[in-house]
Amino acid sequence: MLQTAIQSRHIQAPPAAWSARTAPNTVKTAPARSFETQLTVKAGETIFHEGDEALYFYKVLSGAVRLVKAVADGHRQICDFNLPGDLIGFSNAAEHEFTAEAIQDCTLMRYRRKDTNHLIRSDAAFACELQALTAKGLSSAYAHMVRLCHRSAHDRLAWFLLAMSDRAENDDGWIDLPMTRVDIADYLGLAHETVSRAFTQLKKSSAIVEPTLNRIKIDRVALEDKLDAA
Repeated sequence: MLQTAIQSRHIQAPPAAWSARTAPNTVKTAPARSFETQLTVKAGETIFHEGDEALYFYKVLSGAVRLVKAVADGHRQICDFNLPGDLIGFSNAAEHEFTAEAIQDCTLMRYRRKDTNHLIRSDAAFACELQALTAKGLSSAYAHMVRLCHRSAHDRLAWFLLAMSDRAENDDGWIDLPMTRVDIADYLGLAHETVSRAFTQLKKSSAIVEPTLNRIKIDRVALEDKLDAA
């Protein structure tokens, strides 16, 4: 369930279409509608836990969220990183299948699951955006399965950085990574030390420039050539 520190704001407003992502760390939206509740979540807080009753789903407006799955050996598997424009917790399951944790301070829009069918029938803009975001999430999940099953550690990291660049929606090659190296390792199914070595190898080959741990410039052609040669 949402932590008590999370603040909510319920706003009455006329219908308006969902807005697309306009920057790598925020989404510009129309004023919230009567069926939307805007939430603020602090970095480190939990939005919902694995096994909680799935009463709500969410759209990320700003910040970043990681979806975490507990595995049998007590370790965690990060299944996805949700950035502005992404949906969280939208499924047909009665309980949440992952834990959603805020990596950064986040702004979310919350929707009640029980209202979904009515909203789809009554609001065409809502229905179209929901379909598009669901399809995007499914494509991302398929790509991640391929990434884990058929790629070396070096290739997994290259693929991850290219995907993050695509999601940043800019053409200058710079990307801001809200997650830690440990997060990336748990997402790619690798040891932390392996990810650190892979970053070092990419820097030595000039495929990336890394002035700070979270600020990276990629050479897209070089990264794509490495994947093509694998």
